[in-house]
Amino acid sequence: MTGEYVAFCVVVRNQHNDLPEWLQHHYFHHNIRRFYIMDDNSYPPHYLSQNFGIPRDAITHRYLQNETTAIQHGVYNICHEDYGTKHQWIALFDVDEFLEVQLPATLNTFLKKHENAGAVGVNWQIYGSSGHLTRPTAGVRKSYTKCIPDSPYLDNVHIKTISNTAYFLGMDRNSHTVLLSKGKTTVDEHGKPIPGNGPYRVPVTKDIILLHHYVLKSKEEYVEKMLRGSANRNKKDWNFWNHIEMYSNASCTSMTKYNP
Repeated sequence: MTGEYVAFCVVVRNQHNDLPEWLQHHYFHHNIRRFYIMDDNSYPPHYLSQNFGIPRDAITHRYLQNETTAIQHGVYNICHEDYGTKHQWIALFDVDEFLEVQLPATLNTFLKKHENAGAVGVNWQIYGSSGHLTRPTAGVRKSYTKCIPDSPYLDNVHIKTISNTAYFLGMDRNSHTVLLSKGKTTVDEHGKPIPGNGPYRVPVTKDIILLHHYVLKSKEEYVEKMLRGSANRNKKDWNFWNHIEMYSNASCTSMTKYNP
């Protein structure tokens, strides 16, 4: 397994302030040595001159100006079509999603056990604002600790995908799941097929691997998110904020231990 056994493909728009911590977390703690930053019309495009805190040669940056192409579904296809032969796996995550793997497993050793699968689906752990009104100086992982419990709510049942490039045929109808070669399935952390390949997995388990989804962050950052819109051209509103805040009544602190 080389340093580029796994690559991350992420779609961003005007999120240059979010990238350093996200890149450093996955570079230093998960040995990711290839990040495809697919820029969806950022203005101005900050990324070319920015110091991200990781070696610059770990980043491949593409600035996509054609709005009919530069959406999450299409961009994930581009990552596989243009770079899939360079990697065994491509993780299709967002910049507000931070991976955690429970020791003694590592991301590489975990995925090595599932190379016969078409993809691995990873459950979310969703976080609220933890009372922050403005962007916290301590960063995402140390600042947001109020999360939605797995039961009785359904928010964490969503999965995101780490795709095995050998069996990838294209994105499914959503940005969470992929279409696979005949006979191949998306499996969960225990290697069991996920019915319909997702985008939901019930019951939620987080024994080995999970994806911390900081979907709101501070109120200041949420306003920016509403104005920016998503890579799927969706726009969040205050009803979504109120829903996440209402149910973020559990404590999730496992990510606070990470430095940098």
